[in-house]
Amino acid sequence: LAAGVAIGGRLLGTTRWDRKNYFYPDLPKGYQISQYDLPLVLGGSLTFDTSEGPFTVAITRAHLEEDTARLQHRTEADGRAVSLVDYNRSGTPLMEIVTDPVVRTGEQARRYAEELLVTIGASDAALENGQMRVEANVSLRPVGTDAFGTRVEVKNMNSFRSVERAIAFEIERQTRALRAGEPLIQETRGWDDDRGVTYRMRIKESSEDYRYFPEPDLPPLHLDPAFVDGIRAALPELPAARRARYTRSLGLTSADATIVVADPAARVLFEAALAAAPALPPKKVANWVIGEYLRLAKGDAGAEAVAGVSGVELAALIGLVEAGALSGTNAKEVFERHARSGRAVADLVAEAGFRQISDTGALREAVAAALAANPAAVADYKAGK
Repeated sequence: LAAGVAIGGRLLGTTRWDRKNYFYPDLPKGYQISQYDLPLVLGGSLTFDTSEGPFTVAITRAHLEEDTARLQHRTEADGRAVSLVDYNRSGTPLMEIVTDPVVRTGEQARRYAEELLVTIGASDAALENGQMRVEANVSLRPVGTDAFGTRVEVKNMNSFRSVERAIAFEIERQTRALRAGEPLIQETRGWDDDRGVTYRMRIKESSEDYRYFPEPDLPPLHLDPAFVDGIRAALPELPAARRARYTRSLGLTSADATIVVADPAARVLFEAALAAAPALPPKKVANWVIGEYLRLAKGDAGAEAVAGVSGVELAALIGLVEAGALSGTNAKEVFERHARSGRAVADLVAEAGFRQISDTGALREAVAAALAANPAAVADYKAGK
């Protein structure tokens, strides 16, 4: 329901579950509990930035259903091709969000999936851990025509990069087939990330083939308006609104705002640092979050490299740099040590002896002492060296 509010969908007052009937090894009881004509959410949209500018995806519906088993196809050491069925996730509830057929490119599909993850916050939604999956229905039609072409569903995309690559490949594959006069079949295809190709899994059914009927063992669900109002009130600021606020009120560039908002941990760090030191220039804080925090977080050490990071300490560090008490190079070293250990910036600066001397009198004394201790070097310099 929170997802429905986040995408601006219409929450139905009454909803129910249906049985979706089909026979496949990943569905041991021969039917899947799903929703058909009365889903939890109808409609909605999501707007995000792409390389070609802002793009809005219209959303058809969001509904609940039970997950299926997971099929694994592999070749054994002796050359036998085997198929394994993993029932670990079978029966687990999942939310499926269906878009209108308006997405035109692989990039738009990838950015939509990334934005959906950030917008909803209903799950960690890590593709590599199976917490989120993207299934793309790809079809082509001649320019200037309205009727959709034969639809092919692509599965097994386990990263946002795979989503974009798989869709681009399928567009190219279907284009070649149509230009060669080859018929396309409505089917489900898998994505092989290593080879960069799609492959046939099974012939795709149509809605009529599933023989939907109301689930007799589950009663209809009637939503209490007060319960829905509570969900709506508790929803955090949505990414599009946050990006607009960052650019309008804080002076961030559109690119910087997009990067900060897209990573929940980076966003929290940015907000915490600004809250700790409101006088700091937001652009400088964003530069540190993007340039240093995300560099460490996305490096080989991953989360371990930023386990101890603190918005308060980041603000203190940037404050030292802005005041001229710490060089940028030394500050980056201090931040990396702090991010790993969680130790206070002040302690790390003192321990390393990094604090810069800004007192002109003290600097003059240090220079005079260095010159007095090296008369030969001074003489060489005066002689032209």
